[in-house]
Amino acid sequence: MNNNKSEIFKRVVSATIIAILFSKFLVLIPLDFGFFSSNKSGKINQFDIYTDLIKRSDNITYEDNIVIVTIPGKAGRLELTDALNLLAECEPAAISMDIYLKGKTDSVTDSRLIEAIKKNKNLILPCFIDKNNDTIPFLVKPGTSGTKKGFVNLDCQDGENSIIRTFVPHYLSGSDTLHCLALEAVKLVYPEKIQILKKRNSSHEFINYMRDISSFSYTEIPYFKEKFKDKIIILGKESAEDTHHTPINNKLSGLKIHAYIASTVLMEDYIDRAPLWLVTALTILISLLFSYLSVLYAMRYGRFAGFLVRTSTYAFFFAFLISGFIIFYEYSYYVDSVWLLLCVAFSPWSLDIYYILDAIYNKIKKKINNMINDSNI
Repeated sequence: MNNNKSEIFKRVVSATIIAILFSKFLVLIPLDFGFFSSNKSGKINQFDIYTDLIKRSDNITYEDNIVIVTIPGKAGRLELTDALNLLAECEPAAISMDIYLKGKTDSVTDSRLIEAIKKNKNLILPCFIDKNNDTIPFLVKPGTSGTKKGFVNLDCQDGENSIIRTFVPHYLSGSDTLHCLALEAVKLVYPEKIQILKKRNSSHEFINYMRDISSFSYTEIPYFKEKFKDKIIILGKESAEDTHHTPINNKLSGLKIHAYIASTVLMEDYIDRAPLWLVTALTILISLLFSYLSVLYAMRYGRFAGFLVRTSTYAFFFAFLISGFIIFYEYSYYVDSVWLLLCVAFSPWSLDIYYILDAIYNKIKKKINNMINDSNI
């Protein structure tokens, strides 16, 4: 009886280790989920799937406090000046400007632009933080003293082809704390929202893409002035040069991503991530459970064991995936259970691999023993 229990224990633990190691290897392989909107190869991530499914549904709320204003991609100082002058008449609460002005400058257009900037009291100018942690302004002349600024760097953790899921709230630039462009506007209008963000004490926050945000061309401002009064305006260009992969769109402009960041903080639509220790503990415990079931079914039900194991595995697989989506949708709590689900899905084969490895081990062991016995004769 004790030998039987010892054998079951050995099989369960061995199958679990095989499932955990193999599934961990699979998680690290970039795969392409082209049937989702992000349409981008990258590490498997349920966040993209859940966000995309919710965004496709009809249960989407509108963001009433933030408005996107665009100017043409090839526009320069004159168009930007016109946009700022028009917005000044609408009395917005704040304007975050995501525009990189390239090319030559001249005194006439620069002076007009400076005057337009001064008309908007709560205007945040963009800057970029380079690898040396230096702040580079995006306005190549003019630069007005005392103007507020926010960094436009997006959270590209996997390089230039990253799927933008999170944002970095702030950087330490020398002795100063510099907020990202969107948050600087929120800070001006709703400082209490920034205090709530700080209390979360997170270096990276998920961007909540589940709201719709109104967007207007700057030429439409005179016709919809009431849409911009007391609103946070995200002003910038929409061009092919500034598009990024996101969970909801393969080519979403940086301008819109900044708007979603502002919306996340303003509406406190934070998405909390399950800690790694919890995911690891669940993975080990559930993998042990399914390895035990595989061994038990094999010992009791013979040729029907495979059917029972696969049925139990896939029933759990889909139940856990659906429950994870419900938790994400209802409570904004994200459990990255890809590793766990792969362990469960692989559990029927992990026991077979154990039997193969065990047979190879016993065969080699037998040969070695025979060689030792022959040498002793």
